Amino acid sequence: IWAMPDDDQPSSPVLEIPAGFFINWQSGLRRTVPIELTRVRMRRLLKAAVEQNAVVHFWSHPENFATAPRTFDVLSVLLTEVTALRDSGKLVVQTQKQYCETRQAAQGSVRA
Repeated sequence: IWAMPDDDQPSSPVLEIPAGFFINWQSGLRRTVPIELTRVRMRRLLKAAVEQNAVVHFWSHPENFATAPRTFDVLSVLLTEVTALRDSGKLVVQTQKQYCETRQAAQGSVRA
């Protein structure tokens, strides 16, 4: 066990990114889940994020698309829902990097 000298401390704290929701991988038994059911779940999560000014984080792995191309259909549905909310001004879309930068900026303004 060792401690870093004060001058070696990280310049910013580690930021937590909210846990996410897996984009339904259309493989195995998961391909039996109707895309419309997945759309309903996505809409519910997005609606809650808008109403509560919260974060909803969807994610997947590249291999999920490579091994089950129907997963692109699910992604298309998600992007359609997100685009409509973004274009209406109800939702802000950010990358993980943008989310962290926004949080760091907000924390900096609170500390100042």
